[in-house]
Parts: sequence; structure tokens; C-alpha cells
Amino acid sequence: TWLMDLLAPLTEALLVLHGEHCYHRDIAPDNIILVNGNGARPLLLDFGAARRVIGDMTQALTVILKPGYAPVEQYAEVPSMKQGPWTDIYALSAVVYFAIKGRTPPPAVGRMMSDNYEPLSQTAAGRYSERFLQAIDHGLRVKPEERPQTIAQLRAELGMSPHEPEPQDTRPHTFGDSLPGTSGHSVPPGASVPAAGHPPSTTAWTGRRLKLSIGVGGVGLVAAGAAFMLLTRPGRMPSAPPPSVVARQTPSPAASPAPSPAQTLPPAAPPVTAAAAAPAPAGSFSVQNEFERILAAASPEIHVEAQPKRHRLSIAAREQLSFTITSNRDGYVYVLLEGPDGSLVQFFPNSKASGNRIKAGQRLVLPQPSWALDASEPVGSEHFVVIVSEAPRDFSSLGTQRDFYFLKLPTRDAAAALARGFSGMGSVLSGKPMCDVPGCDHYGAARFEVEVVR
Repeated sequence: TWLMDLLAPLTEALLVLHGEHCYHRDIAPDNIILVNGNGARPLLLDFGAARRVIGDMTQALTVILKPGYAPVEQYAEVPSMKQGPWTDIYALSAVVYFAIKGRTPPPAVGRMMSDNYEPLSQTAAGRYSERFLQAIDHGLRVKPEERPQTIAQLRAELGMSPHEPEPQDTRPHTFGDSLPGTSGHSVPPGASVPAAGHPPSTTAWTGRRLKLSIGVGGVGLVAAGAAFMLLTRPGRMPSAPPPSVVARQTPSPAASPAPSPAQTLPPAAPPVTAAAAAPAPAGSFSVQNEFERILAAASPEIHVEAQPKRHRLSIAAREQLSFTITSNRDGYVYVLLEGPDGSLVQFFPNSKASGNRIKAGQRLVLPQPSWALDASEPVGSEHFVVIVSEAPRDFSSLGTQRDFYFLKLPTRDAAAALARGFSGMGSVLSGKPMCDVPGCDHYGAARFEVEVVR
């Protein structure tokens, strides 16, 4: 999960570069730093080896390489082995190899004579998904034509969603502007951006009541002296963003501290019973029932609170959705949303925001400024359930299609069939814990509603 969280923005950056026929050609751990702020965001540095390539001028590139990370086409100017996106793909795959094995792959030039490379799909099997390891092995093929030819192809092999260009907004932002590290994405040299004061582009969330406003807040400047080795601490997980809204919180039905005189808390959730964890009987499925089953199976030791900034959002006033999440334990945050039309999505994490770690006592504010959401049709109640899990959870068995940024989850008959075959803890909608240790599937949960009005 941590590696995928890093690869997502790194590959998006390379998509932009390669779209301008510019290749980095020096990707290595010492050229990637982690920027604090909106999670641990990786930033690709040192473009001294990068050159803009026009037509057939590929062979005029300067030879700059790091053994172990440099593919064979960087060692010599051979007409049959031109440099291109596949060159950066090899180096990026070598970075992942280093993270997994603690050493670089064998030098590519030596592998041309006698290839002693041991595939990760064999040496790291069981610790990472087979799909992930096979994609990295593919990126480390010696011959350029045998590797993925584009970053988009590599992302597809890794299971990442297609990356769509985002509209850019250079206007000052009022939501989260003061937060360090959340000012937006870097704009590549030569990229065009709208003039200040122009309205941001908005993209409707098809079939949903929310409208997505996407903006680029500015260009980040980072000193080279702040660089440190990216992958020397592979156990480190990205942290959640700092708060931008301080909101009153309503505790979840889990066990909670004694209420203050000004608060009335719901009673603690009853212990998990066999009936609470059993599959839903045929014909009784509903998303709301499944949300209740998620709460009923939550561990009383993991106390989660979730509270919206506003319980009612006005479409006319263009009010934005905002809610806070806190937990008394470290964990992984997952948010599901059922709309007034009965649709169901995994609201967080999503393809825009993948770093979903939360620290004990930390206040996480969602949506984050880079994917702020305005209220829009249809009107009605939005139902949210928040899960903070000790272990990462896998929702891939529930679906792979996306509704804009968000993973679509099954409802009605499809979900009912899955629920009938479910025998785990809680609900089929709570995902599958990615762990093998007994008792590692514990989680805390909370839920809330937001009413959308005209």
C-alpha cells in the first residue's frame, strides 16, 4: 500500500514529462524526497539528465547513469535501442526493487551477457500481490522493447486507474491555504494555466449530487539540500493531512469517554454477537442495514468519531462538504457513501487521495482541498460510514469500476448475493482485511448523515 501510494503521484508526474517528450533518465532513491503535509508526498528531483527529445534526436542525449537503476540503452548509443518512456520505467521499477530487496537489481549491461536477475514474483511472493510483482518484473526486462512502452501501460499493469488531466486554477484558495504542504501540485515548466481570477473548471460527478471543483494551488519550491533517501525506511507510512476545519464532533456508537454536560452521547455499542456478524438473510439486504452491521461489529477499543461541519448543505449557496475524523488508535481510514439515489461508492481513499493513514489523536479533514466538493442535485440524505482499521482492507472483490474518482460498490441484487455468501466479521461492505495474524481484522467505526437541500 505504501509503495502504491508513492507510485501513483510519481507515475502521474512522469505522464506529464513524457507527454512533452522529456525523459528524466536519472530516477533513483536519492532523487526522490518525501514532502510533509498532505500525506508523505513524493517529489521527483534533479532533472540534470533530462532532455527534451524531438524527432530522431534521441541518440544525441548525454550519457548519465547510475548502475543498477540505468537500463542498458543508457550505456551506449545503439540505434536499435533508443531511449524513451521505457527508460524511466526501468529506473522506477529498480527503485521499487530496491525498496523490496534492500539492494539494486544486477547492472543491466551485465545482464545482457548473462542474466542472473531473480524475478520478484518468485523471491518476494506472498509478501506483495502477484500482480504488483509481475508489473515490476516486466518493467525490469533487459531489452527495451520487452518492457511496458508507456507509463500508462505500467499503471494499468499495477492496477491503477487511468489518469485524467486536471483543470488548473491559479486563484487564491480560502479552504486550507494555511496548511503546509497542501498548496497544490507543481506545474511543469512551459505548462499553461488560466489567468488569475478566471473561474475554475468543474466536472460533474455523473449521477451523483456532488460537483467536483479541482484546482492547482501553486508551484512548490524545494531545496536540493532537503533531499534524503526515499526508501531506506520502507516501513514508514504516509500520514494523514493536518486539519483545516475544527468542527464539533459527535462520538460514534463505540465505547467513549464520559460526556461533558453540554453533550449527549449515544449509548456504547453492544458486544459483537454471532447474530451481528452472521450473513444477512436472503431478501433483507439494504445498504443501511449493512452500515449498521459494520458498526455492530466494530471493536469497542477503537474509538472513532466522525462529524460533518454542516449537517445541511445548500445547493444555492454552493456550500462545500467537510467532515472531520478522529481515532484513539493508529489505523487506515475508509469512508463509504450512499447517495439519495441509492448509489454507493468508496468515498475515501480514492484515485485523487490514496494516503489513508491516520495517527491516534490526529484530526483528519475530508474532502481535502485538492478535491473539494460542492453540493448539487439530487437533494436528499447522504449516508456516510467511516472505518478505521488496524490493517489495510481490500475492496477489490466488490468492484473495479469508478464513478469519477470513487470506486463504485454494488447495491441491490448484486450486493445481496455477495452478502449471502459473506461469513466474515461485520459486513461484506467493510472489505477484506489484508493480514494473516489472528485478531488483526479489528476496526472502529462511526456514521453520520448530511442533508442536501436546494
